[in-house]
Amino acid sequence: MTKPDIRALLFDVFGTVVDWRASIVGEGLAMNRRLGIDVDWEVFADRWRGMYQPAMERVRTGERPWTILDVLHRESLDTLLPEFGLDHLDEPARDRLNRVWHRLRPWPDAAAGLARMKETRVIATCSNGNVSLVVNMARFSSLPWDMVLGAEVTRHYKPQPGAYLESVRMLGLAPEQCCMVAAHNSDLVAAEALGLATAFVPRPTEYGPDQDIDLVAENDYTYVATDFIDLAEQLATMDVMSGGRMIVGVGLGYRDVEFAGFGTVQADRIRRFEENLEAIRRLWTEEKVTMEGSHFALREASCPTRPVQKPHPPIWLGANADAAIRRAARLGTCWYINPHNRISTILE
Repeated sequence: MTKPDIRALLFDVFGTVVDWRASIVGEGLAMNRRLGIDVDWEVFADRWRGMYQPAMERVRTGERPWTILDVLHRESLDTLLPEFGLDHLDEPARDRLNRVWHRLRPWPDAAAGLARMKETRVIATCSNGNVSLVVNMARFSSLPWDMVLGAEVTRHYKPQPGAYLESVRMLGLAPEQCCMVAAHNSDLVAAEALGLATAFVPRPTEYGPDQDIDLVAENDYTYVATDFIDLAEQLATMDVMSGGRMIVGVGLGYRDVEFAGFGTVQADRIRRFEENLEAIRRLWTEEKVTMEGSHFALREASCPTRPVQKPHPPIWLGANADAAIRRAARLGTCWYINPHNRISTILE
């Protein structure tokens, strides 16, 4: 499948970027020690998270007016506290506990993966979290967002179409130029239906050790990655990944089986080779490329990930025959000499 021209990455946050369950459990255990209480915080975290979708659904359906997630979380918390013998907590303690969602810790690969992706594309949230929640979380966990988009700025909770489409609009892009990144199949299905590219990154312990949902990609998404580092590497070019150390080696080939494997013939090889090389160079160095080749056509095509080396990585052309060596001098930056040639042959 041809990959789309992705200009921006939109990220689900809870569960995809940060480990909400372990973060809540960790703060809860610290409360146990500090207050001398004995609360099962794994059960507490699961119950609190379980109230998340029903609370938002009442907003989605219009049963209640627009309400940010901080308020919904606090209402759920106040309902939940008596079940765990915590109804004695005073207002400052309740407020601090509710703001645990502002202090969620990232998965181990998240910050580094986001930093890599930010080198070549806009990275933004498309989260149900309100702006202050997501900003505070970003500062707490060193998440390098370019923009904070999603529910509060669009006045829509996912998976309502407006949450995705308004976020895309605010980036000044078309849906197909944006990729929704999530650990939840339902999120990606909703985004894909609206024309966004999609990337699935599994978080198999988001819901604890017995998780039985969202373990694998359930659709043919644009990208499927093991983690954010993997996704960043899929999105980046080799030159970016190597820090500007890539050398491109090319050659015409001469065995019939090689041409048959690509559905072409030797008679077309020089023309196709030179056209392809010109297209690659132009895509590396020009904003938009329109080009008519003998076997392809480019219409305002672009390469969103540019090489580190300028104007582009060195191109080494393998050549043996005199005509091929002259071609290497004309088209390449280096003649790559066959290992079986003698110095006397090279000097000639």
